[in-house]
Amino acid sequence: MCGDVESNPGPPKTSRDIETNPTGPTTGKTRRTRQSTLSGSFVNTASPTQNVPSKPTESSNEPCIRDVMNAIYNLTSKVDNFSKSMSDLNHSVKDLSSKYCNLQTQLQDATNSFRRLEDENRDLKERSEKPIIAKISDFKTKTAVVRERHRLKGTNLHITEDFTPRVREQRKTLNQCVAPLRADGYTANLVFDHLMVDGARVNWDYESKSLQPDPRWSPPQQAKQNATRKPVYSQVDGSPPGPYQPQRIGNRPARPTL
Repeated sequence: MCGDVESNPGPPKTSRDIETNPTGPTTGKTRRTRQSTLSGSFVNTASPTQNVPSKPTESSNEPCIRDVMNAIYNLTSKVDNFSKSMSDLNHSVKDLSSKYCNLQTQLQDATNSFRRLEDENRDLKERSEKPIIAKISDFKTKTAVVRERHRLKGTNLHITEDFTPRVREQRKTLNQCVAPLRADGYTANLVFDHLMVDGARVNWDYESKSLQPDPRWSPPQQAKQNATRKPVYSQVDGSPPGPYQPQRIGNRPARPTL
């Protein structure tokens, strides 16, 4: 070590500090006073919070909240009631539709039953009978029935002929030819679907569009002669004709040759 002791006194000691810093204890006392003041202020600050409850039981906003909750509950109840009313209304509409359909069906059945009873109880004269269609395959029988239909005059029955569309068209065409033939002095009559002109039967030819004689028809007198004529047998030369024996021409046996 060197140097001046006064100018470099070395590390301070406690006693030296006390001697050189006589305000040290005063500073500590002042610090303690400040701490006590601060602690008192903390106590005074904490004292107002001691009266505040840990869990609030009432507040100024609680009535408003209660009113809002009641309003929400009432609104929810009204919405639920409205939904239920709509559901009931839909069920009522469906039930009404089904009842209307059932009522309409019952009314239709009742109307049909009433009409059926009315038809059954109607007088026979006022009832319109359905025509009876009879098909006669034999021409002679049909002709006889048509010829005797005048006997039903004065009754509620009558007989008419039902022709096919082809026959109707043919009769219409032949009927238009009757008046010109009669004007020319011919005797013309329409018999069924044929035209009789002076006792001869003629038909309408659609190709030539004119009246043509029917090749399949012969006069009634000639037809009667053909029906009553005896069959002619071929005679053998030099032999007299034998006695007549009625036989079918198709099954005629061959005569022996002498």
